[in-house]
Amino acid sequence: MLGVLILAAATLAPAHSQSANPSPPSGESAAPVRLTAQDAAELAEKRVPAAYPEKARANGIQGDVVLNVLISETGDVKESSVASGDPDLAQAAIESVKQWKYRPYIIDGKPTPVATRVTFSFHIKGPPPLPPPGSFHDGTYVDEFFGIRYPLSTEWVRETTLMRKQLAMQSSSPSSAQVLLAALHVPARSDGLVADSSMVMVAAPQPAQTDAKKYLASVSEALSAEKMAKPRGDSTAITIAGLTAYRADFKPSSGEAQYQSILCAMAKGYVLRWNFLAVSESALDDAVATVSAIIPNVSPPAASAPTKASDSPGIPADPPRVEVVRVSSGVTVGLLVKKVEPRYPPNAKSAHIQGQVLLHARIDKSGNIIDLEAISGPVELIPPTVDAVRQWKYKPYLLKGEPVELDTTVEVRYVLGG
Repeated sequence: MLGVLILAAATLAPAHSQSANPSPPSGESAAPVRLTAQDAAELAEKRVPAAYPEKARANGIQGDVVLNVLISETGDVKESSVASGDPDLAQAAIESVKQWKYRPYIIDGKPTPVATRVTFSFHIKGPPPLPPPGSFHDGTYVDEFFGIRYPLSTEWVRETTLMRKQLAMQSSSPSSAQVLLAALHVPARSDGLVADSSMVMVAAPQPAQTDAKKYLASVSEALSAEKMAKPRGDSTAITIAGLTAYRADFKPSSGEAQYQSILCAMAKGYVLRWNFLAVSESALDDAVATVSAIIPNVSPPAASAPTKASDSPGIPADPPRVEVVRVSSGVTVGLLVKKVEPRYPPNAKSAHIQGQVLLHARIDKSGNIIDLEAISGPVELIPPTVDAVRQWKYKPYLLKGEPVELDTTVEVRYVLGG
């Protein structure tokens, strides 16, 4: 949980000389003049924000702390005591106000001590709202919030839903990052058993006082410190749909690791971050090259409404055209005319990995698979499933005698010894 300390100085502006106490006898200290918080605040020259105690933040403690403050003739805070407030927060307020500095309060040409009150407000702010997730259709990810269009070839199989589930499972609290797009690259002319690269695009609130280059540098330092990857040269600046982004490349830190590139850009108060992984440098470069196809999302000009047949007397209106029909997997099984069985990856077998892979599928009017997204299942079994299912062929689905596109799910089960 992100915490923000809102500091409210309740000290007050100079009172007029007629409100002052009579001058004390020679050799005695002047009695302090009591000022309202608003009046004393105008005398403050230096305010040090109070640090939110981590214990209080972790326990959800928040609220106001009111201090009685005595300011000396020189403008220093001489004494402070708690008038009200939680003890866990009060000490932080006292440590802060000790460092404050005021202009001397003058009466009859002489500096005079001041008594007043200062209020500190401690409030825990919840995480900012997640940006809208965007949508994917016709081979293109469209994000109207960030104003981008990101086309991907059919060799990229989305796993956005799956990555969002994994992110939610890894965190005990609501995530402050939104997975916008995630995909595996399964080359159509490969053996189909593994993906040669992957991509995850996320958006997270932009940290204060940082930019894309600084943010990427902090990510690189963290990866290096944890020995998760080794940097390959310095970061480079690139442009993505008009946004200035920075790219950092990493080489494997061990034999089982993958080549990696991270791209960062700032947009609308969020960090846009792309994370690419690949089995080789060439596959990594091909994956990163997909961002060069990203373009600004510009809404087309509004077209004039066509004349409907119903506008003419005696002519009935045409029924609305149904473009996509959602059907169950049981319906599509009956339409299947060509089924390619997926191959069980030897590495998955030796690791005793089995289970069901669930894919979201789009079938065109001719019965061809035109879009797939991995919904669930062991990640090792997704590439061979995709490689096989993209070759399946269905009979056209007819609605009122006309073929229509279908939206459905495909289930493939892997059983050891089956």
